[in-house]
Amino acid sequence: MAHDVFICHSSKDRTIANAICATLEQHRIRCWMAPRDVLPGSDYATSIVEAVSGTRLTILVFSDRSNQSPHVRREIERTVSRGIPILPFRVEDVVPSPSLEYFISDAHWLDALTPPLERHLEQLVIVVQALLASLPTTHETAPAAGVDQVASPPEPAPETAWPPAAPGSLWTMAKRRPRMLIAGIVGAGCLAVLGLVGAFALAPSNPAATSPSSAPSSPSSGPPACSEVLGNSTFRRIPAPFARTAQPFTSN
Repeated sequence: MAHDVFICHSSKDRTIANAICATLEQHRIRCWMAPRDVLPGSDYATSIVEAVSGTRLTILVFSDRSNQSPHVRREIERTVSRGIPILPFRVEDVVPSPSLEYFISDAHWLDALTPPLERHLEQLVIVVQALLASLPTTHETAPAAGVDQVASPPEPAPETAWPPAAPGSLWTMAKRRPRMLIAGIVGAGCLAVLGLVGAFALAPSNPAATSPSSAPSSPSSGPPACSEVLGNSTFRRIPAPFARTAQPFTSN
């Protein structure tokens, strides 16, 4: 869970740090401090770095003991590299060491040198509430000071088909509406098959040719090819296109 305040302190100033944490949490200001919020079994240094990155404000309990602590110096350095503001809460009149002064020289101090401590804690609550109200809700990590930013390589351009298809071409329609194109092709095929079936069904049928011996003659079936006997003479009727005169002949 993200916290509002990271309390940076020396282990020898834990009593004052606990009093600060309790007072702020009574006013619904979420605090993170070690070793209280370090998960048992987890890496201690990793927990510190993640806590610093996940808070919006760091309160430094500044004393002679924290001024000499290398752990406090590392926590303040991580805070500055993340672009998180620092509020020094000075409980002893001590001059900062050069390594610590480099990080907190431009911060406004809040002195708590004279007793009682509770009066200074009330003032601390007011200042923290005002600072949190002016900060963004979700802190965005700032780049570390002095670190060169490497530009990311440009993204490759999207591949385009060549030659480019016209907006209303068949290729464009196929890419955008493949299902509609397939349905149109299937429908056109079905219509073609139905047209062929209808053409065969409506075409006139041609009767098969029959031999003269098997097909019976009919008066209405055109000129007969068979012989007609009239009396003692037999005449052969030749089909009209080839007949000129009838040739009589005598039967045996």
